[in-house]
Amino acid sequence: MNRFFSQISMAFNLLIRHFFVNFILIVLLCISVLFSNFAIIEVKSIQDNYEIVFSLPSHKTVLYMVSYDVTKYKGNNFLDLSEINSFYSVGKVRYGPVNDNSRMYFYSKALIDNLAIPLSEGNWNCSVKTIRGTNYYPIIISKETSQYQYGKTAVIRFQNGTYINVYVCGVLSPSQKFVNLTMSTNSANSDHLIKECNPDTVTFFGIDELYPTFAKEITYECDTRFIFFEDNITSEQFNRNYNIIKNQGYAYTYEQLLNNSQYHIKQGYTYYIPLLICLLLLCTIGIVSFTVLSIKNNQYYYSCFLLCGGRKKDCVNLALINVLLIILISFLITFFITNLLIQTGALSGWYKITLLNVVCTLIIYLFNLFVSWVITKLALKNKTVLQLLKVEE
Repeated sequence: MNRFFSQISMAFNLLIRHFFVNFILIVLLCISVLFSNFAIIEVKSIQDNYEIVFSLPSHKTVLYMVSYDVTKYKGNNFLDLSEINSFYSVGKVRYGPVNDNSRMYFYSKALIDNLAIPLSEGNWNCSVKTIRGTNYYPIIISKETSQYQYGKTAVIRFQNGTYINVYVCGVLSPSQKFVNLTMSTNSANSDHLIKECNPDTVTFFGIDELYPTFAKEITYECDTRFIFFEDNITSEQFNRNYNIIKNQGYAYTYEQLLNNSQYHIKQGYTYYIPLLICLLLLCTIGIVSFTVLSIKNNQYYYSCFLLCGGRKKDCVNLALINVLLIILISFLITFFITNLLIQTGALSGWYKITLLNVVCTLIIYLFNLFVSWVITKLALKNKTVLQLLKVEE
C-alpha cells in the first residue's frame, strides 16, 4: 500500500514537473472526446431521421412542397388535387404557439397512420375520453414535467385565453424527434422533415380530426404535405398523379426522398469520419510521443524506485498512473466544458448523454491508456536495471 501511494505521489510530481507537455496531451484528449461525441451524435441523428422516413409503409407516396413562384399566380390555393381520381389521403400538419415558449402541433390521422414517430411510452391512436361529462382530448408530449405526466389529465391554455382539457396518452422518445412540415426546399431529405423538440420546453402533439375547431384556430396549416395513394393503383395512375402534383410545386416520390436522404447520410459520413480518424490518429501519435518522452525524462524517478528495492514493474505502474492522472484531468475538464456549454444552450440538440456517448468516451480513454501501457512495456523491456539506474544529465 505504501508503495502504491509513493507511486501516486511521484506521478503528481511528474505531472507538475512536465506540465507543458502534459497540458498539450490533456487538451488533445479533451478535443478528441468532445469532437468524437459530437460527430457520433450528428451521424446518429441523421440516421434516425432517415429511419423515420424509411418507415413509410407505402411506396406510392408523394411529398409536396410549395414553390413560391407558384404562389405568385395561385395565391394560397396552390395545391389542387381535384384532377386526381385515385383514392388517396393527405398527411398535413397544423402548428401554432400555446404560450411564449411551447408549441402545439396537430397531425392529420393519415400522417400518424403512415409515419412511425417514436414514443417512449403510450400510443398515438387514442380516442377522446369523457370523464364526468367533460371531454378530455388525447395529447402527446415531448417530455414529462410536474404539470404533464403520462396517463394524467391536464389543462392547456392558449394565448387567446381559451383552454382545453387533455389527457397525456404518450411521450416522445428521448430523442424527441417529430415530423415537421414547416419548410420548403427543392432538394428535400429526411433532415428537412424530422426535427427535435426544444429540450427546455414542452411541445404538444394532437390528432387534428379529434380536436374541436376553437382549439385549432390559433394554428397555421403547413404548406408541405404528404399524399398517400393506395398500393393497388397502377404505375401509370401513380405517375399521372405525380405529374399533376409536380406541376404545382416541388414533388418527391418515396424513392426520390430516400435517395436524397441516403445522399445526405453519405455526406455526413464523408464530413465527420475523416476528421474523426485524423483527430484520433493525432491523439494516438501524441500519447505515443508523450510516453516515450516521459520514459526518457523520468528515469530519475525510476532509479529512486529501484534503489529503494522496487522492480521494473513499479516503473511501468508509475508511467501508467501518470497517464491515468492526465486522463482524469482531461475527463474533468471535458465534463466542465460540456456542462458549461449546456448551461449556455450552445449544445442544444446533441448534448444528451446516451450509452453510445459513454461507450465512445470509455473507448477513447482506454485506448490511450492501452497504447501508453504497450509503449511503456516495450520501452522498458530491453532495459536492464543498471541502465535504468544510470541517469543521463
